[in-house]
Amino acid sequence: FEGEYLTWTTDGANAGTVFYRNEKFNCTNVCGIGGARLGSGTSVAFFSYYLNTVAWKHVSHVGNPKLMSGPFGGIPVVVPPLPEQRAIAEALSNADAWIEGLEQLIAKKRQIKHGAMQALLTGKTRLPGFSGEWEVKRLGEIVTIRNEKILTFGAEAAAFCIELEQIGQNTGEIDGHTDARNRQSVKY
Repeated sequence: FEGEYLTWTTDGANAGTVFYRNEKFNCTNVCGIGGARLGSGTSVAFFSYYLNTVAWKHVSHVGNPKLMSGPFGGIPVVVPPLPEQRAIAEALSNADAWIEGLEQLIAKKRQIKHGAMQALLTGKTRLPGFSGEWEVKRLGEIVTIRNEKILTFGAEAAAFCIELEQIGQNTGEIDGHTDARNRQSVKY
């Protein structure tokens, strides 16, 4: 396809996710395609944003999630005047571009931090005012490794618990903790 279309995921976990296209593209068998009717006075970009906020409500969850063409075409939509549709779509597109720029900047800053960590934490680069050799020790010499099991129900010491899902997948950063008191479980 080539031109201005909206597409949506018809099948699977992301069924109902809507995308705006204004380029040459291909679609798979789990892709629905819609374009503006001639003379309809509609902005495809506006409706792609609008439908992204409501289409998921029309996904069938009987078995594999689906949003096929018939139900998609039956979604009730608001239709402001065309100039307002275009202005809204442009404002949202500008916000998307700003967010994308920030995400790229954050990714770049993370890479810079990662490089600095590698240099500083290996001693290859030293901060001003520091010199001399670093000692080499085994971790067990400087920290106490704890591995005891605690029954959390009624245990005051088990109040602060870090669960696996609270550890950042790519960063290792702790994103929160759980109050494990009065739960029927065993924790390390």
